[in-house]
Amino acid sequence: MVSRVRILPWIVLGFVAACSSASEDVASDKIAPSAIAVKPAPAMSEEAIALIKRFECNRCHEGENFGVAPPDKQCVGCHRQILDGNYEAKPELVAKWRSNIHSLPVAPSLISIGKKLRQSWVRSQLLHPVDQRPGLEATMPRLAMSDAEAGIFGQALVPQEAPEEVFSKQAAAQGATLFEKFSCGSCHSFGASKAGGGEFSAGSRATAKPSRDELALAPDLFLTRDRFQSGRLVEWLMNPQSIDPHTLMPNFGFSRAQATSLAAYLWHHHAQPRPVSEIPGRLPALEREVRWDEVFTKVFKTVCWHCHSSKELALGDGGPGNTGGLGFPAKGLDFSSYQAIRSGSLGKDGKRRSIFVKDASGTSLLVRHLLARQLEERGQESPDVRGMPLGFPSLSAEQVQLVESWIAQGRPQ
Repeated sequence: MVSRVRILPWIVLGFVAACSSASEDVASDKIAPSAIAVKPAPAMSEEAIALIKRFECNRCHEGENFGVAPPDKQCVGCHRQILDGNYEAKPELVAKWRSNIHSLPVAPSLISIGKKLRQSWVRSQLLHPVDQRPGLEATMPRLAMSDAEAGIFGQALVPQEAPEEVFSKQAAAQGATLFEKFSCGSCHSFGASKAGGGEFSAGSRATAKPSRDELALAPDLFLTRDRFQSGRLVEWLMNPQSIDPHTLMPNFGFSRAQATSLAAYLWHHHAQPRPVSEIPGRLPALEREVRWDEVFTKVFKTVCWHCHSSKELALGDGGPGNTGGLGFPAKGLDFSSYQAIRSGSLGKDGKRRSIFVKDASGTSLLVRHLLARQLEERGQESPDVRGMPLGFPSLSAEQVQLVESWIAQGRPQ
């Protein structure tokens, strides 16, 4: 029986709109599994463990030495209970909450990451996250982490890689046939390529039709050469559970020859990356009146409450963007009321500042953060502002327009 935990308004409401190897394992549907990882592993330094604690990796992930997050900080844990019907609350409330959770219903476990991924990939993802799981709306957040800290993380999570293996291009053709025969494309993207299989076909897989979690966690295979240790790939394809006992990747019973051919295909197939959409154009300010209730209901409550909630409403934790978390200091920015948002946020000097102050172009600080997230989704980063919402889909052009119109009209209540 799953233990009951408190569900926070900033967690649930934030996922209405705001709120990446084969399919890696899911963050457990129980809150407690990582409780066994309380004794530091010999290979992990105290410095690394301190960073894990500081950046609160256990809000979303399970991993060695991660421990268990406090109940009011278990983001994915709460979502799993609600989605799986294990959360103890009135059925009508659970049903409402369930419909609100779509951006982050699951997160990959990091317990066996050192047996699969490259250390360089881990470091890169921590510093410059890319969207590696098309089926999962949320991405790794852009943390305030230094190169040195990312290096410590990489060494701790992937202390040693398997020797490199070279795959023959001649074997790739047979691998392409296997890729299509076993409908690998029913879970995975392969960049922009349509070659090598697509939709699920009955009888082609070792398991049933792909589950919600398999589809969410299946990475884009275009990234295999960057992500996966070549010396582990054949073993992974032959028996994923021998590397990661909890993985959702099916065991197809491939022989070593078949697995080697499939690995060669993944390594040598000339796929193009998934196309990146153009940055949405900024819409002109609305001529009609925009008041607080509308912008609060359509934007701030459905998106910004994810990280910027009232401490009282959220039972003591106002979220990373208010009371601090994920390695960020407390910013004191609260979107739960008109009066709270007018008080602004804490700057680096510890003093209050308005989030509506404009730069030389006439764009407010709040809107600059919203536009920066559009850039991050396309592999670009603004050096002076971090994209918001952190790690979640950017606002639509219409939502940005609503916010800008409200600000331009003097932020009427």
